[in-house]
Amino acid sequence: MKNNFASTFTSFNSLFANMVNRITEEKALRIVLSNLGYSEEEIQYSSVRGTTGEKVYDVKVIADGEAYYYTIDMTTGKCSLKNIVFA
Repeated sequence: MKNNFASTFTSFNSLFANMVNRITEEKALRIVLSNLGYSEEEIQYSSVRGTTGEKVYDVKVIADGEAYYYTIDMTTGKCSLKNIVFA
C-alpha cells in the first residue's frame, strides 16, 4: 500500500509542478514583446497559438509594418525567432 501511495503522490507532484511551471499564452506574448522591445500598446497585431505535439507556442507580432514569427517553449519559456517579414 505504501508503494502505491508514494507512486501516486510522486505522479501528482510532477503533474502539479508541470501545471505551475507551464508558460501561458499571455506570458509567451510578453516574452516575445520583451525580446523585440515593444509594449502591447505599440504593436498593431499579435497572435499566440499552441501547437499539438511539439509543446511550443507559435507567436506572431506585427509592429512598425514588420511581422515577427517566434516559437516559445511551453515549459521553459525559451524564445526562438523563426522569421521576420519586412513590409
